[in-house]
Amino acid sequence: MPNYVLSEDERNKMVNDVDFRQTTYNDMNISASGIQEMISGNSATIPQQELDEMSDDFKHDCVEHHVAYLETMVSQDFWTTEDMTTVNNAITDGKAY
Repeated sequence: MPNYVLSEDERNKMVNDVDFRQTTYNDMNISASGIQEMISGNSATIPQQELDEMSDDFKHDCVEHHVAYLETMVSQDFWTTEDMTTVNNAITDGKAY
């Protein structure tokens, strides 16, 4: 599984810039949606035709990369009141995929 590491600069920005942290949190939820779409085959943010044309191997690779990214991000200590339920569910489902 891929390993993602935040640079010191990225980490500092996450800690000190509330807007950047919120944007990253929103991006994490989009990534979680993408995982669920690839697993279910039902489009919400990915065009259905594009989703249908993806090979199973490509979907597995994408899910694996998104899960690794989300695991890295959710484990950080700079989060405050963000609800990680959707992200954690996507991680669990992605690992089972």
